[in-house]
Amino acid sequence: SATELDCRIARPVIEVRKYFPNGSASTIVHYDMTRGVLQTPYEVHYCPFSFFSRSHCNVAITNLTSSPDSAPCYWPGTVIVAKFSSPYCNEYVDFDISDIAHIRAYFR
Repeated sequence: SATELDCRIARPVIEVRKYFPNGSASTIVHYDMTRGVLQTPYEVHYCPFSFFSRSHCNVAITNLTSSPDSAPCYWPGTVIVAKFSSPYCNEYVDFDISDIAHIRAYFR
């Protein structure tokens, strides 16, 4: 992956253009559901066109956010989530089972 300057800190960049023909945007999630700092932040890539036009629902996100206690969340379009190895966001690492709760909370 290439490296770009983001807030004066070089960080890796995932090549996602082929998954987002209408363009993409991304955000870095630094806080968990209780506003605690995540030691391994997440980078969420999504399609702003799909998001704002509320087009085709992302079934994976709907299934991830479903629970007996609440209705599932509707999130339109393609989504890619990556995990950083540290708060410095300078390297990606693999997800593990403990990441599911953080990702679910983000999309709720």
